[in-house]
Amino acid sequence: MVAIGTLLIAGCSPNIEKLKDKQDIEGLIKALEYGRDSEVWWAALEALVEIGEPSVEPLIETLEDEDRIVRGRAELALGKIRDERAVEPLINSFRDGDDEAAWALVWIGEPAIKPLIDVLKDKANVIVIELITSEIFERVFSRQEPEIMEILKQFKQYEEVVNILSGKTKTKPLNSAEILVMIGEPSVKPLIETLKDKDDDVRCVVAWILGEIGDKRAIESLTEALNSEDDNVRDLAVEALEKIKYKMTLE
Repeated sequence: MVAIGTLLIAGCSPNIEKLKDKQDIEGLIKALEYGRDSEVWWAALEALVEIGEPSVEPLIETLEDEDRIVRGRAELALGKIRDERAVEPLINSFRDGDDEAAWALVWIGEPAIKPLIDVLKDKANVIVIELITSEIFERVFSRQEPEIMEILKQFKQYEEVVNILSGKTKTKPLNSAEILVMIGEPSVKPLIETLKDKDDDVRCVVAWILGEIGDKRAIESLTEALNSEDDNVRDLAVEALEKIKYKMTLE
């Protein structure tokens, strides 16, 4: 019998259906290396997901593979299987810069929250900024806002986080806007600076965020924004000022 590795070296496509029928997890993981045809490695990934629990430990071992692409495919498979055993190994992969690990953690969902909060509590951990500015922050931590915000406010990197998010209002306006509103008061100063951006779309997003935060320090800059040539900027500046003034009446 010709081994799957030999088939891959020879350039032959592995028969994923046969491997799945035989529950050949090792062969399916080997097929993740197949780069000539995306249908092959994707079929292997789906087969591993279908097999489920028995695939988990071998896939976790694959997270140590030297090939970044193979690791990413294993991470995606683990995310789809949604087994709690994969959470810690995936967090370690995320720390090492594997983006697919973040999405896998999002898919796993609830079981990933506490370990990720523990990562945030590690103030010396350089992954903090990457974690906060990624999709996973919004998707996984949405129900943990008070605790997460208190943890974040203890970081020396906090101002850097806000500055990064302020800059991302141009590339990821919705994700960044919601997180900046969650952060609140520490976001105001860098947002006021971002309100001077030449891009009207960015200024619209920033005006909305400042209105949601409701900090009176933004009044002067928002008032200047009323002179913008862009109708949307002016309208959002008006709305933001109204929200801030209303909030002031409640204080």
